Amino acid sequence: MMKYLILFSFILCADLDTTLLTKITHEYADNTSEVIEFHDNGNVKLKAYYKGKFRHGKWVYYNKKGLFAMVEMYHNGRLQNKWGDYDEKASR
Repeated sequence: MMKYLILFSFILCADLDTTLLTKITHEYADNTSEVIEFHDNGNVKLKAYYKGKFRHGKWVYYNKKGLFAMVEMYHNGRLQNKWGDYDEKASR
């Protein structure tokens, strides 16, 4: 199911003439998937986990330069905590 969801989001973004590369890197026996999204310049945008169809675990965001921007922690789809060190000047 998750593969189809990621594929659908990739196709949807492609139709909007934006480049969003998403890759499922691991699928675990407990129904957890690791997902990595990339900026159009090839740098990592997001490293995240899903448990089934819900956000789960650590979601780490990066700016276009590949520098750390923010972390969110989820448990079964519910945001538990959020913190970041995003610098607007660093994203340019």
